[in-house]
Amino acid sequence: MKFSSSFHVNTSLQFLVLKALIDKIRNRFGSLLQDKEIAGRDLLSADAATVIKAVCEVCQVSEIELNTSKRGISNIARDLTIYTLRTHSQKTLTEIGHVVGCENYSTVSSAIERMKKALDCEPKARQLYRKICLEIKVSQRQT
Repeated sequence: MKFSSSFHVNTSLQFLVLKALIDKIRNRFGSLLQDKEIAGRDLLSADAATVIKAVCEVCQVSEIELNTSKRGISNIARDLTIYTLRTHSQKTLTEIGHVVGCENYSTVSSAIERMKKALDCEPKARQLYRKICLEIKVSQRQT
């Protein structure tokens, strides 16, 4: 029994050290995610659950509100989720659509374009995006 308990502790400790190392690398080199030539960049990517949690915390919405979509009504939290997943993960438009409950990849593409315009024009959107990037520990790409 002592052996298995010690083994479990060592394995858990190794996992925590490895996770801390990956987080440190992600903080330092996260802006390189846009470079398709870098091997292993998927290790630097933010996973969907982390992005969703960060957006919900920063925007103060529930996951249900995040996935709610009504035609003609803007959902900035949802658009931020889509944009962040596109810029900081390896997911395709279709995969992002599945994460946020969109069946059509063109809906995802439209949300990304809306968010690009909002980031250019609206200080509040930029502020929210920066907070989300800090929350997921991914360096924001310099523009």
